[in-house]
Formats: sequence, C-alpha cells, structure tokens
Amino acid sequence: SKAATIATAEEEDSEEEDMGGLDARFVDNFEGINWNKLQQYCKPMRTLKGKKSWVFNYGYCVALRRSAEQVADKQERTFFVCHWCHQNTASSGIVEVSTATSSAAKHLGLDRRGHYLSKHGKKVAVLPGGQSTIETAMRKGVAISQEVANELGNFDVQGFRLAAVLWLVENNHPLREFESKSFRKMLQYANPAAEDALW
Repeated sequence: SKAATIATAEEEDSEEEDMGGLDARFVDNFEGINWNKLQQYCKPMRTLKGKKSWVFNYGYCVALRRSAEQVADKQERTFFVCHWCHQNTASSGIVEVSTATSSAAKHLGLDRRGHYLSKHGKKVAVLPGGQSTIETAMRKGVAISQEVANELGNFDVQGFRLAAVLWLVENNHPLREFESKSFRKMLQYANPAAEDALW
C-alpha cells in the first residue's frame, strides 16, 4: 500500500540521516567490542571491496595491525571476530576473511551455544530420528528449566544393564544379541543413552 511505502521510505531516510547520509548496512559496527582482548587488531583502514556479507551481522570486521612493510605493500589482512565468542568465552572466534567469508560462515554454523546460524538467522534444530531426549534437546540449545531437567534427565545406566541381562536370561537369548546391529539400532532409536549403556 501507499502508506507502507511512505513509512518505509521515511524509515530509510531517518537511518541515512543517523549515519550521515550512509546506509547503516554498509558501515562497520564496533558496538560492544573490547579492544583489550584484541591487542594485535584495529579497525580496518577501509571497508571490504565486495558486497558486505551476512556474517558481519554476527561479528566484527577488524584488521591485523600493520607493520611498515605491509603499509608500503598496501596489504591489509582482515578478520571476522564472532560477537558471541568475543563477549562470552575466552576462545577467540577469530577467522581471516581477507579473500572470502566462508570460514566465518562455517564458524557461525557450528552446532554449539550462541552459534548454529545461517544467512537466514538461527538454524532450525533437527533432532535425530527416534525419541528426543533432554540431553539432545539441551545440546541443540533448547531452553529447559532446571526442574524439568532434574525430573526427566536421569538415565539409570546400572538399572538398565541389570534389566537387559535379566531379559536375556529369562528369555534364553544368547549374549551376542546385544551386539547385533538391529538390536543396537532399535535401542539407539528409543534412547541413545540406552544403546551407549550396553558394553
């Protein structure tokens, strides 16, 4: 509609005014950066040549502080610094992006806390076939209350082993039953912890 078009144009104009006439998408954002953690880096002398990658929505673009030789050769090595790693962990989360951002995209796509991102935002967690457990859900970053985790998250390995051995004995099954692929697959489908509990 006409009203929506006008509102969008007004928003774009106000964003450009805030950035001194520049589109905010093209400006490097250093909000929240701790330069004390990045002693050997500085702001890049210029922005990257190509189209700004989506990875910089989740990280800073910094440059290696240059020596006199590098300045003379006009070489600038640029790096991606993961927002989450920089602000939450001791690990660096720093990846060189001088020629391509694919390594930064791979870092952001890692299946770990604060990551699992793509250019479209948070990836949808796909749980393996079978029953999802508290453990697999927590690994995928699903928020679970302490009360629920304590109530459901305790698999009794010794109790399961005893029940499995009694099942073998009472039903006169050979011990190799535990080693068969189909039996292991069935347990894995039911609960990965059960399959892991057997010797």
